Amino acid sequence: MSEVFAKIMDSLNRYDIMTQLVSGMFLYLLLEKCAHIGLPLSGWFEIFVACWLCGFVSGRVGGVVVEPIMKALGSCHKCLGPVFASREVYAAFKASHETWCKTLLADANLYRALFAGGILIVIARCVTAVQNDVTGWTNGDSVLVAWCILFCASYWRQVDLLRKNAEESAKKK
Repeated sequence: MSEVFAKIMDSLNRYDIMTQLVSGMFLYLLLEKCAHIGLPLSGWFEIFVACWLCGFVSGRVGGVVVEPIMKALGSCHKCLGPVFASREVYAAFKASHETWCKTLLADANLYRALFAGGILIVIARCVTAVQNDVTGWTNGDSVLVAWCILFCASYWRQVDLLRKNAEESAKKK
């Protein structure tokens, strides 16, 4: 089993670690601490797989739910400004600064996955509250809302940075 784990760790790149494992670890821990949903796991390999799966799910929720909402907000609110670069501008930026583009994109997707994970935790809290007939706003709920706002803002900032760099790169050509 340790050989399989070592092979998996060797094949991971920064993007996978940032967007799936880090966000998955946060979601896994917050499920247990904030939503009181414990997964009956034993051993590091099972925890590793569970964290990766949590990160994958939060990343997909981020891609399917969070990103379209951000695009819609950026296009309909002039005070927020454009967030996403056009495909042409992004392609030119990626061609001229591939490493920098990958770094910015990995960070932006980490923030998106963390924000989506926060949304998932809030939903899990609501579901467990309904199931347990528990009502009321707690400190944990306040922390979760703040966490969502923080990573929403972080994601917005990171994508804006990516857009600005892409536009600057396109202007230079």
